[in-house]
Amino acid sequence: MKRTIAIIGAGFCGTLVAVHLLRSKKPLSLYLIDKSGAFAAGVAYSTRDPHHYLNVPAGAMSALPESPHHFCQWLREHDYADWDAARFMPRYFYHLYLQDLLQKAQHPGCSLELVTAEALETEVKDKKVELLLSNGQKVLADSLVIATGVPTTKQLGSGAIEGYTPDIWKPSPQSLLTLPALSHLSPDTHVALIGSGLTMADAIMSLLSRGFQGKMTILSKHGKISESHLNSFPTFPSFIDPAHIPRTSKGLFRMVREKLHEAKKAGIDWRPVIDSLRPFTPTLWAQLPSIEKKRFLSHLYSLWNHHRHRIPPATAHTIETAHADGKLRLLKGRFVSLTKNTHSLSISYHAEGQKHTFEADHVLNCTGLDYSSIQRNPFLSQLCVQGLAAFDDLKLGLRWPTKGPVYVLGALLFGERFETIAVPELRKQAAEVAQHLLDTN
Repeated sequence: MKRTIAIIGAGFCGTLVAVHLLRSKKPLSLYLIDKSGAFAAGVAYSTRDPHHYLNVPAGAMSALPESPHHFCQWLREHDYADWDAARFMPRYFYHLYLQDLLQKAQHPGCSLELVTAEALETEVKDKKVELLLSNGQKVLADSLVIATGVPTTKQLGSGAIEGYTPDIWKPSPQSLLTLPALSHLSPDTHVALIGSGLTMADAIMSLLSRGFQGKMTILSKHGKISESHLNSFPTFPSFIDPAHIPRTSKGLFRMVREKLHEAKKAGIDWRPVIDSLRPFTPTLWAQLPSIEKKRFLSHLYSLWNHHRHRIPPATAHTIETAHADGKLRLLKGRFVSLTKNTHSLSISYHAEGQKHTFEADHVLNCTGLDYSSIQRNPFLSQLCVQGLAAFDDLKLGLRWPTKGPVYVLGALLFGERFETIAVPELRKQAAEVAQHLLDTN
């Protein structure tokens, strides 16, 4: 009798687990369940905007750990113009790549059903997990994989406000980003972007590529936008001593700052120093007590994101040009409130001990992800109540289980692993989960 495995979430992680299981050629019955129906896409790769680029060059984006050049081979086989291993390709290409992987992995001995629905409830029956889906379907599985991806976007307030887009990936019909062209708008049109990370970069690329001629203001807590990648990728030797890992966020910060200073004196760019930490980040994070993790998230997380999660050079050039041309300004301050006036939106923020206000015609929420929302997810909460999963100590995600019947991976492991949203980490997790499932009798 075929074992049944249900996978909730069909973004990168869920799709890749399914691909590994299918490629094993073992007799399985698989359900790939996604509430959006965006199979092999997720939030990251669902965009069709050709100006939304991968944040990693093509040469490092293979989905298969055992085949490091697989994505580049796929680009070459499909004759995509101007591809290069060092180039930051449009993200939509990666959706096509994952879609092709999933399709080619299928074989008659293993059934795969794609289900567009949301998982609502679970119940354990005779050592199996029964899922109730929003379409009324019930799935009885031997094992369950939770790969629901990134959490919801942080909210700036409650209630719908005309001219305000609370989530640029789910724009309302009134949102500026639903319009195919913006060149008809007056040059006096003013757009405010709250937040200065990767989401902001995507929003600006969407605005400018559609012919927006107005003004833009970025409001950022630290008054900085994400740094850009270099066009080359130099390396830096590891400086982590496992026997002497600081156990405070301040100690970690000091350790990295000292190494950055050494690199600067030697004429070495800071980027490879930060990148050299990547293999050790989960270990460094795990060594911190919970109180130190909270301190890091409160005081150093934005600074870390600013340097660690960088934007492609082409995107950085576009933003820098807009700033130099006077189309874009950057404000440093902490967002306070958003209110609707007769003809505009009013944004209030605190800076240098004072409250300030400015007006905009449109406001885009680019504040990033709200990991605390995971503990409010009713489906995940029910899993934890039933003992099928467990929240991490910070309640920012779930713990990594190595025994079934429920397996978790991806952004849901943020609280426990911290570095768990980029392809190099996620492809390893997907392979590990698939292997656990295949080893289970």
